[in-house]
Amino acid sequence: MKTTYLQQLLGVLILLHLATCASDTPPSTSPTTVDSSQVFEKGGDYYQMKGQLGEYAVTMELRLDPILAKEGHYLGFYRYDRFGGPIGLHGYQDSLGMLTLTEEGSFDNKAHQLVGRFDPTEGFVGEWYSGNGQDVLSFELLPNDSNLVQLEQWHYQDSLLAFPGFAASPQMTYDLSWLIPTEEQLSRTQLLYLRKAIAQGLLGQTDSKAADKLEDLVLQQRTKYLADYRTEMANYIEEGIIDTSKMELHDALYHYAHSTSMQVYYNAWPLLTVGYTDYDYQGGAHGMYGTRVATYDVERARQLKLEDVLKPGYEEPVGQVLANAIRLKYNLAANQPLSAILFDDAVQPNANFGLTDKGIFFVFPPYEIAPYAAGEIELFVAFERIQEVVQEAWLPQPEATL
Repeated sequence: MKTTYLQQLLGVLILLHLATCASDTPPSTSPTTVDSSQVFEKGGDYYQMKGQLGEYAVTMELRLDPILAKEGHYLGFYRYDRFGGPIGLHGYQDSLGMLTLTEEGSFDNKAHQLVGRFDPTEGFVGEWYSGNGQDVLSFELLPNDSNLVQLEQWHYQDSLLAFPGFAASPQMTYDLSWLIPTEEQLSRTQLLYLRKAIAQGLLGQTDSKAADKLEDLVLQQRTKYLADYRTEMANYIEEGIIDTSKMELHDALYHYAHSTSMQVYYNAWPLLTVGYTDYDYQGGAHGMYGTRVATYDVERARQLKLEDVLKPGYEEPVGQVLANAIRLKYNLAANQPLSAILFDDAVQPNANFGLTDKGIFFVFPPYEIAPYAAGEIELFVAFERIQEVVQEAWLPQPEATL
């Protein structure tokens, strides 16, 4: 099976981290309150753009990757407004301003691409190329700052050598990037709720004051990860697992990493759907990653649950549509069982879901329904396909007649 783009990207990020120079002096093992301008950086930017791709209206959520900002790396999603399912994008902008974004499409088909000139103030204009090499459509997307939650991106990064003084010492890297709402268009209650919800999604914090001290909470988590790493490496030496005289022979195995990044799937008032992607490597053949998805009703200051959207008994009809989506995504023939890709011959919705105005999508991390090699699986279900189990508030309302 193919290696997914996310797996490739995570590998690249680790290599870049390991190539950086880390201080030989470990950070303090106690939480430290610092001036945010000295440690926390506004890293990269987030943009929403709207326009036309051929005859279709589309919306794009795009952010500059703060880790690879110098290389011009962008990540995001776009959707056809009529259909509503988010399509993943990734790519690079060259020195002349040309941005090439590759779609995360079906499993074996060659991916579609959007290629054009991108400028944050002027928009993204160019051509869409189909994976079959035959279809070309023009697109023009312009910056949009209305009817959405205004967000700005922040970034924090740190690292720690396991054995200061050893040239080949492995190290632990810690990296977070997230988006926080600005005060524009939000009431004080909405602003505090969303900042607290993001702190909880990013760090798993439920502290009632999380919205006011996110930086302190980040530093506390960083301190714990790095201190635990230093302790574990010291124990490995004491137990004879690591021989510092032969560090260069096995140092790569002990290069640990933790990162969490936040992305936007859908942003149209009053809904904001985001994902928090965690990656951890603690030795072994590969790291583990997965995305936790949340949809916030910003107007009412609450996170939506499945029962807010779907009626009781939704499992079977939604499962049938998910099974069809698997067949389409992986090009399975009608006589091939789902177990050709998945662990089982059926797929059921989980609680890891997100919303757009047109439907609901489910994200399955590696090993949940399929082997690691299949990657993270994201499947979209249009409300119109499951109308009988969708709460009426989410269905298109009939137009009033005179």
